[in-house]
Amino acid sequence: MAYLDALNKVTITIDGRKTECVAGSFKGVPFFFESAEYSGGGRSVQTKSIPFSDLHVNEDTGKNVDGYTFGIYILGDDAESQKDKLLKVCNESTAGELVHPHFGILQARCTSLSFSYDNRLEYISGSISFVPEDNSRATAKISSDLSGKTRQTAAALDSYAMNEFENSFDAKNKSKSIVDSAVVASQKAVDAVYSARSYIRKADAFVRKVSQIKTNAYTLLLAPGDYIARIHDLISLSADVLGISSSGVDGNKRTVYENMDLMSFALAATGYDAISQKNSKTLQTSVRMMAAASVARSAVDIDFQSSDESEEVQSDIAAAFESLIEDTDDAEAFSLLQTLEANALKFLRDEQQNLAVIVDVEIPRAQNALSLCFDVYGSLDKLDDFVDRNAFENPAFVSPDLKIKALSK
Repeated sequence: MAYLDALNKVTITIDGRKTECVAGSFKGVPFFFESAEYSGGGRSVQTKSIPFSDLHVNEDTGKNVDGYTFGIYILGDDAESQKDKLLKVCNESTAGELVHPHFGILQARCTSLSFSYDNRLEYISGSISFVPEDNSRATAKISSDLSGKTRQTAAALDSYAMNEFENSFDAKNKSKSIVDSAVVASQKAVDAVYSARSYIRKADAFVRKVSQIKTNAYTLLLAPGDYIARIHDLISLSADVLGISSSGVDGNKRTVYENMDLMSFALAATGYDAISQKNSKTLQTSVRMMAAASVARSAVDIDFQSSDESEEVQSDIAAAFESLIEDTDDAEAFSLLQTLEANALKFLRDEQQNLAVIVDVEIPRAQNALSLCFDVYGSLDKLDDFVDRNAFENPAFVSPDLKIKALSK
């Protein structure tokens, strides 16, 4: 993924055409650019002719130094001030942090900076060039806060779902049949959420919230914004908030799978008139979208024990999102879902590199689970996982004939 995917973008008018510019910065001073150039490939070769012959010798003095050049724009009412700040940090003798659109964050020095002025324009244009401090793109940090981006996109999808419901659901001042149909649809949606969220059904607070929504459905539906906010509360509630102990099972993982079930929530039309059918579809879509947001938000908080576990969850999340995306015909929702899926899965893939893998362990003699765990890990910190992963029938006697699975680290 290019680092520019994580940077701010703006659209400005340059010579009468709309141009998308991407944000970068040097030592914290921002600028925008339409394109960036890289130079430095190949070797630095000094060629010397041998006098009185047609021969020459090449002296390889090393790899060419990397160079990064931008055609930049400084925008806004404070463009002149920003230009002065950029000039100041570029003139400093020390290296600083360069945020590059493709190579990420690296330490660099500015080698040249120029500006162009045109009183007709609302920006200052220019050119700026850098060389890296250690001449090594391999050391550039190209990761971004994908966890934060995932949460941000999940929040945007939540807002989309709730706003669409509030603006589209229509039961106020309607005939009794339409209102009755809306009540039936709302209760079916609540039942679906209650059924899916099996892990937190034991909490009295959750049960009370469900009961209040179903009991007051008629009144709540007259204020769609209030109703859908309550449904969102049911979908996004975590076990920790309700004071439920995970008891060895990661609550965030349970939330992910519960809400993946809700991503396929189907609500049959509860009335034959056009308004009732539209209300049913609106409610179905909102529940699905809020469930998808909760899936992504919880996924980045899962405490995975192994790479294998992470890979399995990623596969399930990808399948759930692709199914929902395929069933989505609204352009904004489609874009939000694609972005949310990409951010969440990229985060999980990056984190997976730091996880242990499951390996087979041979044991030379019969032992009990305690001593075997200590032999494998050197401590008893992972005893619960060790016992659960191998499902010992009798932890007091582990036969050497059994195939023992353990984490690689």
